[in-house]
Amino acid sequence: MKPPKIICCGNPWCGDDAAGLEAGARLRALGIEVETIERDAFTLLELWNGADEVLLIDALASGAEPGAITVLDLTRADARIPPQSCSTHRMGVAEALAIGRNLGRLPRRIVLYGIEAGSLDTVRTSPADLSPAVARAVEQVAAEIASSVVPRK
Repeated sequence: MKPPKIICCGNPWCGDDAAGLEAGARLRALGIEVETIERDAFTLLELWNGADEVLLIDALASGAEPGAITVLDLTRADARIPPQSCSTHRMGVAEALAIGRNLGRLPRRIVLYGIEAGSLDTVRTSPADLSPAVARAVEQVAAEIASSVVPRK
């Protein structure tokens, strides 16, 4: 069986919206292959094309406590992405999922690891600019995913 494709979303300059990208950097440092998206999520349709399973990491802005981690199997019929899940992107994960479903272009399984953002309006100059709760959640998500996949390099 093929390992899951890991896709990390975020805006590297908008505060905690970089959480997915930072988790991806941690995974890459462990030799795990990841794809990143720094623009609108329409690119997801191309990145997950041909994949059997996708692990998607992104920041959420649903109103939960900063650093809260939400894990959702997005291919389940009853799965609901929290509102404003990709608030700084022109098109978010929910829209990409709906388009992919309508076009018949979804992987068999897509699991979202959502990290609740604290601040989306601060300008980042380094990874240390993540809020402390979000930085801890990034480490936790990266460790959980790393323990479940084998490095592909």
